[in-house]
Amino acid sequence: MSWAEQAMRQLAPQIEAFTENSATIVRDEVVALMEESSPSGVHYKSRGHRASAEGEPPAVEDGDYIESWKVSPPEQRGSQVMSGAYTDLMADDGRELRGVYLEYGTHAMGARPHVGPGTDRARIRVNHGIRRINRRSGR
Repeated sequence: MSWAEQAMRQLAPQIEAFTENSATIVRDEVVALMEESSPSGVHYKSRGHRASAEGEPPAVEDGDYIESWKVSPPEQRGSQVMSGAYTDLMADDGRELRGVYLEYGTHAMGARPHVGPGTDRARIRVNHGIRRINRRSGR
């Protein structure tokens, strides 16, 4: 067994925990963007809902989309450990994930970016965690 394989085996539990925690931070930041937003789009009186305007994070209507965000368990692939934040909620037309339509827009609706900006916010927190680990390990 090579030195790298030995190190990976020894550090696997910590790496898996860090990877899953990082994915959880991404999910939490994406959800927070939606929860913190103040939509300024069309007000639908019949539903008591104000939609988001183009360029704003999606407005929260019934909570289904926010509640659909999950974190995949860590999975080791060779020397890499992977985990991620995702949603598998389909759009009403059943052809595409709702998040894709919201993030990038459609021919009838402008983009409601939240995954990219949420990932950017998460990157700051994850990088801070990496710096903390490096300080503890003397790097």
